[in-house]
Amino acid sequence: MLFGSGKESLAHAEGTDQVSSPATDRPAVSTPPQGRITLLFSDIEDSTPLVQRVPDHWADILAEQRELLRRIWTGHGGYVVHSRGEEFFVVFPRATDAACAAVEAQRALAAHRWPADVTLRMRIGLHTGTPIPVADDYVGLDVHRGARIMAAGYGGQVLASQSTYDDCLGALPPDTGFVDLGLH
Repeated sequence: MLFGSGKESLAHAEGTDQVSSPATDRPAVSTPPQGRITLLFSDIEDSTPLVQRVPDHWADILAEQRELLRRIWTGHGGYVVHSRGEEFFVVFPRATDAACAAVEAQRALAAHRWPADVTLRMRIGLHTGTPIPVADDYVGLDVHRGARIMAAGYGGQVLASQSTYDDCLGALPPDTGFVDLGLH
């Protein structure tokens, strides 16, 4: 099953840079967590046409996006495995922290005033499992599953696997929830 966040759970105040769910200020994870963890993959939807539309602003947009997201991921206790271009692969010891970070990231991106009046729409995938740690990276089916979940989404969506949903059940803030998108 895939679970996504509905538009109502990603609502933000129009015309403001305020993010409505601030990071929990968990200590940054300095070593890659092991065991059962939650993997977060993110990607900007339609980034290539965006680069073509605003080539002179892309470096600034990308730098702002990276700084904003890195602060959110680490503020929720995430460990950034790697980032390439506008993509991130981050792992969290707890599924609820990953889910809250994903929602905060979507809200922050929507509320941010981007150069050249650009709108960034990011898709995020969450999967909880036990990937195999290799140096400062991970391998295995759980990594593939998490990446495929993200790839199935649209900009503005957070998609989660059944295992992530199960780990978050009853533990998310009141303004955050899941919508069942069915078996995929």
